[in-house]
Amino acid sequence: MFHDVKTTPLRWNLLPEVFEKVLEIVKPYSNTVTLTVDDGGVGNYSYIYPVLEKNELQGIFFIPTSFINSSENRRPSYMNSVQIREISQSGHIIGSHSHSHPKNISLLSRAKVLEEWRTSKEILEDITGRAVTACSIPGGFYNPAHLALLKELGYKQIYNSSPRYGVIEKDGQLIFGRFSIENDTRLSDIKSIVRRDRTIQTYLYARHWASKSLHTLLHRIKS
Repeated sequence: MFHDVKTTPLRWNLLPEVFEKVLEIVKPYSNTVTLTVDDGGVGNYSYIYPVLEKNELQGIFFIPTSFINSSENRRPSYMNSVQIREISQSGHIIGSHSHSHPKNISLLSRAKVLEEWRTSKEILEDITGRAVTACSIPGGFYNPAHLALLKELGYKQIYNSSPRYGVIEKDGQLIFGRFSIENDTRLSDIKSIVRRDRTIQTYLYARHWASKSLHTLLHRIKS
């Protein structure tokens, strides 16, 4: 799982030269590794998309639709509909990352969850002219109780942020975990991930579980 590539790295942003090094590691495993990109930042179009094209690799770009063609203080600029359509027409997959990217979608009401995923799907299908059947859970706050809602809307491939190998099939839906590649992720760890090293998976899973549990607890306290 990537987020963006920029000349000024932050936690979720890789430098262009680092992204290319990561792809050098991943490319030999392209038959067993799926490349996904969250959030729809403009670097998805400027850097990630052309580098994937150069390496003949396919990506899944998950877009939070309220961010399309927007720029705010402290936030990057985001892709516009023309750029998203071009990426889709080039053979990459466009998926939903919800509409507004809630801070913790797992705690929203059923009506709000439906609204988030339905609105996003309709906007993306209008842009690309193609069915949107894949989604990425914003912030990694995956709630299994929402699977039926996602199925109702036509989502068949569900990507969360749980760092684990393989895929789970449940009631006709495929549920994928992902390994987040961040600015401080070591290249040696990426090599271990693509080789399906169980030690790195165990460590990253424990860290992910602790982080999400703490975040959810704090969110409940503030609410």
